[in-house]
Amino acid sequence: SRFPGPRNFDSMACSATFPTTDPANPLLLADFGFFNKVVYEPEDGLVKYLGEWMPNWDVVKEQRRESGCHDADTCNLKDWTSWFVFEGKPGTPLEKTTVLTVRGTKTKLEMIFDLDLWSSGGLRNFAEQFSFVGSIVNSFWSSGLAKNVYKGKRERYQSVVDYLSDRLTTDPDRTYYLSGHSLGGGI
Repeated sequence: SRFPGPRNFDSMACSATFPTTDPANPLLLADFGFFNKVVYEPEDGLVKYLGEWMPNWDVVKEQRRESGCHDADTCNLKDWTSWFVFEGKPGTPLEKTTVLTVRGTKTKLEMIFDLDLWSSGGLRNFAEQFSFVGSIVNSFWSSGLAKNVYKGKRERYQSVVDYLSDRLTTDPDRTYYLSGHSLGGGI
């Protein structure tokens, strides 16, 4: 283990590794933590810190919802998700590894997204505390109507689904990781 805990006790959080296309350089939980943190930086800061801390990686795609939609043909106004794609630099052993990071809550729009995404589940958990309401709420969540409610929420992050589906089809030999913090982890 690279990170022994007290009295050499190894914990999963400290010793877990995730393989990349370079067997000598697996990703650690700390690496995913870095990717999840750096996406909160403005574009120039993101590039600067990525170069300083993870020089064998490039950011190859950014979708920052706070900057709005600039291309009406590819922009879905119902999709509120900010996400970033990191890839190992060409010519390095990591070049066939991709990490897609979904950013958590940063903007007012993402705060609304949090409420929209989590309100239904929170309502269900709250209602289960009251026996006379819980059964009604549970029967709703088992219904087709509830499935349509969540189907509509998928529009909020459809660009991530579409991107990953396309990449998995066109480049199936890559190693892919999907990561996120807060709202991004929930998506």
